[in-house]
Amino acid sequence: MRRFIHVVAMAVTLGSMGCAASGSGGPSANTYQHGLGLATANDLNREARFVLERRGFEIEEESQSGEYISFVTGWTGRYPLPDEIERGIEQGMSRISIRARASRRRPGLYSVEFMAETRVRLAEDLSWRRDIMTDGLRDYFKEIATELETEFRQSVRIF
Repeated sequence: MRRFIHVVAMAVTLGSMGCAASGSGGPSANTYQHGLGLATANDLNREARFVLERRGFEIEEESQSGEYISFVTGWTGRYPLPDEIERGIEQGMSRISIRARASRRRPGLYSVEFMAETRVRLAEDLSWRRDIMTDGLRDYFKEIATELETEFRQSVRIF
């Protein structure tokens, strides 16, 4: 029963990540999601921290249990990218979530998911709002996700 509650809690958490971003329960135009593959708990803790901190993101929330590991950064301010400037965006801020669930098939390994969100301020409206993520910003987040994925692959050897 306790295991069932943990599974339901994680499913609700993962589902709400999409809901919070899009209002519909799935990925949206203002989030970037990427599966990072498998990682050990030690690699996840070490590499996720290292890459996120090197990229200027500070982990604000952290949760670790036997079955789940998650990191969520605080909202980090950033300069707009060229394709954002073309759309009238004057400021941006982003947040990254890394969530991992213990693999049922591979003991000691976690299946890891990456999600990035963004908020922007437009020239005509200085309030923060969710907006469609530009291709340039998606490329930036893909670069971070690929870096993490590469680090995890180098550490995990499955025979």
